[in-house]
Amino acid sequence: MKLLPSVVLTLLLAACQQTPNPYTPESVPYPPAPASAAANFDRSNYPPPQRDFALYRSWAWQNGVLPAGNGWVNGQLFTDSISASLDQSGLRPVQGSAKPDLLVSASVLTREVEIHEPPEVGGMYGHGPYGDGYGVGVSGPINSTQQVLRVQIDLFDAHSGQLVWSGNSSQISGYGNADKVETLREAVSKAMQSYPTQ
Repeated sequence: MKLLPSVVLTLLLAACQQTPNPYTPESVPYPPAPASAAANFDRSNYPPPQRDFALYRSWAWQNGVLPAGNGWVNGQLFTDSISASLDQSGLRPVQGSAKPDLLVSASVLTREVEIHEPPEVGGMYGHGPYGDGYGVGVSGPINSTQQVLRVQIDLFDAHSGQLVWSGNSSQISGYGNADKVETLREAVSKAMQSYPTQ
């Protein structure tokens, strides 16, 4: 009974060896591509070429409009911070009547966020009327408000109008005026952080 499967397998292998191969050198080749194929090149199947950011050297505000401030951030402070950060990225303001390489659009938003911290549990050792001992203290939940600053910067190709780069960041604002100015500078710098350096 054990010989039967091996006999069947041998017969199947022999039958496979006798079957003619349908793939012969005489097979019909593919027809030639139509003449219009060269003119109708479909670029959507290929990735777009890498953008050369080194070609971008100068910039101007989009539509000649300076970005507005928001909350404690005034417009002048915001534009100065963006100009400084663009300068650090190798981009200079366009001079005279020359056409810029990039158009810059930016926005800033300040909002208050409530922070809820859970109660803390801690141990303590002390002296009491009944002798020394350990105790457990629980502090109540702490609720506070903090200002969050959000910056968005968009750069457009001045010739095509196409958006070529975008960056944003969020930062918790400081309390004093000096801290707030530093917070804005840090937020703008972080928003520009991923811009390809020259």
